[in-house]
Amino acid sequence: MFSGLVGIEGDNELYASGWLGISNYVLNTEWTLQKEAFTYEIGMVANAGGSDNRNVWAVGRAGKDDFGNWGSASHGALYHLDWPANQWQGEAKDFR
Repeated sequence: MFSGLVGIEGDNELYASGWLGISNYVLNTEWTLQKEAFTYEIGMVANAGGSDNRNVWAVGRAGKDDFGNWGSASHGALYHLDWPANQWQGEAKDFR
């Protein structure tokens, strides 16, 4: 189950977020899990740009933060897709 979904290129490519993490789908292929989560939710994913200047962002929990909190008790995090390498960079933030 996912909690966030965003389409790129007229929805020919999709990014979904949720308890599994962040997954990617390209038309006529299979879903690929790009960022694993499993014990915490990544609740929203959004994009700006297209195939040449893609910026995909996601927000959710950190998994493990600087305060020793783990899983769904961790503080929030902001994730950014390093594209075209398709590697997610994340940083925990204390939003208190």
